[in-house]
Amino acid sequence: MTITQRSVSGTTVLDISGRFEFTARKAFTSALEKAQEKAGGHIILNFQAVPFLDSAALGLLALAHQNLKLKNGRLSIANPQTYVHKVLELANFQKFIPIYQSVDEAASSPAMA
Repeated sequence: MTITQRSVSGTTVLDISGRFEFTARKAFTSALEKAQEKAGGHIILNFQAVPFLDSAALGLLALAHQNLKLKNGRLSIANPQTYVHKVLELANFQKFIPIYQSVDEAASSPAMA
C-alpha cells in the first residue's frame, strides 16, 4: 500500500493505493499523523485505488476517526470501490465517517452534526 498527501480546497487528502490490510497499519498511522501535524481539521481518505480492506483496516479507520474527533477534526472517505463501499456499509461506518463519491464533494461538505 502506498499513501501520498495533497491539498484540495485547503483540505488534506491522503491518496491510498493498494490493499488496506493489517500489514499497512504503520504506514497508515504515520501518514495520518503527518497529515494532522500539517493540517489538523479535515482529512479525506481517497480510496479510489483501494480494492480491498480487512478488519484491521476497519479498526484503524475507527481509531483515526476517534483521534481526529478528540482534536476537533474530522475524517471523510471518498471514492470507495464497490467492494470497499459494501464492507464499510456492512460495518455501519457511514454513521460516523461520511462517505462521498468524490474528493471534491468531500472537500466541499459541511461537518456532520
